[in-house]
Order: sequence, then structure tokens, then C-alpha cells
Amino acid sequence: MSLLIRWLSALLALLATLAAVSLAGPMPAYDPAVLSLTEGNFTSCTDKGMWLVEFFSPYCPHCKRLAPTWRDLADAERHLEDSSDFHMARVNCIAQGDLCSRNNILGYPSIELFRDGTWAETYEGDRSFDDLDAYIQARAADNRKLIALTQRFSS
Repeated sequence: MSLLIRWLSALLALLATLAAVSLAGPMPAYDPAVLSLTEGNFTSCTDKGMWLVEFFSPYCPHCKRLAPTWRDLADAERHLEDSSDFHMARVNCIAQGDLCSRNNILGYPSIELFRDGTWAETYEGDRSFDDLDAYIQARAADNRKLIALTQRFSS
């Protein structure tokens, strides 16, 4: 009987935790550390340079878990905007549903790479700070090489 009571107590605690997490509500819609792209600025922003864009839902638990990492990465890698023309941004797919549909976003969070306005690839690696940082560093280095080649052949 004691085992049954402990098991039921553990189950109730788990259910209470799950309820609290699901009722916590959406993550904040605005984070000043990360540029928010919308229908109105998506094309003009991503048209030049390399852009790593997180497509998210503020209600998605995976997106909520990724949000602090994405913010920290955006802060840590801001210097790449000048040195590599590499940018980070995000799109709220609840508020920008048509934009997400047009970019074939089927799940959240989706991390997509764009170069000069054209989709390049989907990031499918681990969503840890270190793995995303390594990916960003590699893509920024690729973009620096492309910029150098373009400048070399246009002069």
C-alpha cells in the first residue's frame, strides 16, 4: 500500500509540474537582443548578407527552452555583423503566419540560413550554445571568404 501511495504522489507531482509548465503562457513577444523579422522587413533585411533565422511559436516549449540560448548567441555574435555580414534574427510564426508558410516552416523552432535573400539550408544540429556557436562561426567564415572573392573579382 505504501508503494502505491508513493507512486500516486509522484504521479500527482509530475502532473502538477506539467500543468504549471503548460499554463505558464507564451514567452515574451519582444526581445531587444534579437531582431524580430516581420512581413514588412523580412525581404529587405535578408536580401543582403547571411542571416540565421529562428522561426518560432511563443507557445512552443522547445522554443521557450531555446530562447535564452538564441538571445545569448545573438549578443555574443553581434560582432559578426561587421566582420562577416552575418546576422541573427527571429520570426514569430503566430504573428507572422503567412511569412512562415511562405518559408515552408512545418515545425518549431526551425532554424534557417539565408544568403542574399535566398534560402541556403536548415540547421539540424543540436541546439546547445556550443553547437550553434560552432555552426555560426563556420558559416560566418564561409561568408567572409565569399565576400573576399566577390571583392577580388569585382575590382
